[in-house]
Amino acid sequence: MKKMFVILIAVFMLAGCSSRQPSSGFLGEQTKYAELQEDPTLENAKVWRKPGVGRIVDNYDAVIVAPVELWLPQETIENSNISLEELQMLAQFFHDALVRELSKVTKVVDKPGPRVLRIELAITYVKETDKVMNAITSVVPVGVVVSYTSRAVTGKHTNVGEIAIEAIGRDSMSGEVVGMYSDVKSGGKYSSANYERLGQAKSAIDEWAETMRKRFEERARQNAK
Repeated sequence: MKKMFVILIAVFMLAGCSSRQPSSGFLGEQTKYAELQEDPTLENAKVWRKPGVGRIVDNYDAVIVAPVELWLPQETIENSNISLEELQMLAQFFHDALVRELSKVTKVVDKPGPRVLRIELAITYVKETDKVMNAITSVVPVGVVVSYTSRAVTGKHTNVGEIAIEAIGRDSMSGEVVGMYSDVKSGGKYSSANYERLGQAKSAIDEWAETMRKRFEERARQNAK
């Protein structure tokens, strides 16, 4: 009991450590990040939309999905067990997921044009799943308590994967930024994706791609009325 109390105290001492990662600079100057606001329709994400444009997807009939970039802290690249090749493959996985989902509901093109939105994305943080520790804390009672206490306090479980992204929506003709987005996701404690080192990151990517598709689906439904 005393051991559990000490562990729980340690978890609460980490309460000030938010799951949101520091800004990478992908969106531009720090003033850009200050403009991001929480969106009640998107859990934990922060967004900015150009004033007066309404829903961005309403103004575009096609999208360009730019190659996904890696804007990672140097220590992540140097100290992580994730190789640069794996990170590049993860970026390609993200690009392919977006193209796959968006092509279901809108045109995906490779050249600028009228009413074409250019989507630029960067992976800004990646943490691999600690498969061994996750397995231990998933079956040991104290570990389960600590993990779910950590989830309640910090917003994420212990020893699961995590990924952060930043995105820019840009008018493909003028180059004007019409929207910005920042988000971070961590995995579930009992997700089957925990058994792949980057499984949680890939699950989060699929979720982001599906969210983007649903935005265009909403527009299509409203236009059909």
